[in-house]
Amino acid sequence: MARFIKILIILMLAAAAALISVVVVVASMNKAPENMPEEYMFRVSKGDTAYRIGDGLQEAGLIRSARLFAYYARFKGTASQIKSGLYRLTAGMSTTDIHDKLIGGSEELYTVTVPPGLTAADTAVILEEAGITSADEFLAAVAEMGLEGKLFPDTYRFPLDYPADKAAGYMAELFYQTVAEIYPAYESLSDADFAETVVM
Repeated sequence: MARFIKILIILMLAAAAALISVVVVVASMNKAPENMPEEYMFRVSKGDTAYRIGDGLQEAGLIRSARLFAYYARFKGTASQIKSGLYRLTAGMSTTDIHDKLIGGSEELYTVTVPPGLTAADTAVILEEAGITSADEFLAAVAEMGLEGKLFPDTYRFPLDYPADKAAGYMAELFYQTVAEIYPAYESLSDADFAETVVM
């Protein structure tokens, strides 16, 4: 009997140690990544699963583990409650912080449409008139980042007074995503061929 109790105690201690190890690992994975962007506009599309959202968050450097995000949403029973929209995520947010924000719905955003065929100057005027960002600051950001002709025409939802470089960067990100889908080998093109083939 004494031996049985001794074995039972050893097993209980081993189980407790294993549980503590799991908790420590999960707590570590829940922390914000060290190189997390200062600010990132993350889009959740209608129909996205928690697993797909987790993958997108991890690829963007916003969380450490896509699995942890998906498992946490499943554990909480909120996987089907994540709302589509555009979210402003900031440095220091943990995986559970981001989960809670996506459950709560996106912040108040304003719709602005950028039609095809516009120059960066035309786009800057549209954004300024909508109260999104300064036209001069937007043009300066486009010039600094070399994004003329690379601002994807689309309907966007931005917060008011949004940083010009973030707006330009997000529009360019959609441009490159679309180019990659249509012309996967675009990275092999020279600058001249790229400009002639795909720049808008």
